[in-house]
Amino acid sequence: MHEEEVFWMLNALCDEHKYKMQNLWKPTMPEMKLRLFQMEHLIERHLSKISHHFQSHQILSASMFYAQIWFKTLFTKTEIPMISNEIIFRIWDCFFYQGFIVLFKFGLAILKYNETQ
Repeated sequence: MHEEEVFWMLNALCDEHKYKMQNLWKPTMPEMKLRLFQMEHLIERHLSKISHHFQSHQILSASMFYAQIWFKTLFTKTEIPMISNEIIFRIWDCFFYQGFIVLFKFGLAILKYNETQ
């Protein structure tokens, strides 16, 4: 990509309602609390075993472990070995097509995959 194309891509990530990234990157991250709240409730609803595990170990916010980093970096900064570049590129493809909801879906999928560990 040329510099101008990169600029317009970042501009779209910030300005388009579909991606909703602008308020995640601001210094106070005003949108992050909402996204973590939503992730927490999705974990409770769809991954009750993990949710109970976190609660039983008095982990205050299950989604605070990885979700915040996943959301801010679109999964590029993660220490989970199963996430290769191919998977990250697939996440991005889906994200650019469907929007922010994809980050929730992949986050839940990763937690589900590791549920037995």
